[in-house]
Amino acid sequence: MSSRLRAEATASALPPATTPIGVDVGEDPLYAVATPDTAPNDARTVSGDGLGSTADALVETIRVLRSGAPVGDAVEAAVVASYWRELRSMVDGAIPAVLEYAHGHTAPVLVLEDLGHDPPTLWELRDAERSAWSPWVVTLVQARLVDAATAAGIPILWTPPNGTTRKCHACGERGELPEFGTVFRCTTASCSVDVVDRDCGAAVSIAKRGV
Repeated sequence: MSSRLRAEATASALPPATTPIGVDVGEDPLYAVATPDTAPNDARTVSGDGLGSTADALVETIRVLRSGAPVGDAVEAAVVASYWRELRSMVDGAIPAVLEYAHGHTAPVLVLEDLGHDPPTLWELRDAERSAWSPWVVTLVQARLVDAATAAGIPILWTPPNGTTRKCHACGERGELPEFGTVFRCTTASCSVDVVDRDCGAAVSIAKRGV
């Protein structure tokens, strides 16, 4: 089912009095969470401290293993499985803060971008360059949240991705991502927004799609 059809099907099944909770997923922060009327500065962010360094440690461990006497796939598989459990635990540890935020609002509905990622497996990434990890991490972060929200009885509304980190949450126009993309600057002269956190602004934009 396409992103549009999945979003429409979900929306048609939701009760009318709901609160859209926009969630921007990433690597650090793992989650930025906001309602449509939240100022970006007041959005909730949940950090992914340690997740990146753990991924790096897996790559380094595999490198060290391969630099010595030959080891079989079974040994590498055991290493990958161990790191998988650690990475998953880190992500799961961040999810309660998102659910707590959602439960603080009337009839919350999580609004998520249907990213359409089909990343390689962790086994395939075990010796990849760090830059190749982002799609896998983002997919893990989103998938674990969806599972937890579903178990908690919070509906999910899917929306197609449309450059939310590059568009202003207030005027909707495309702006700039200076400073290595950690902040967003609106360049629309008639808009009152100047510089905001990129992920927090994206969470507000995503939430507005659930209105």
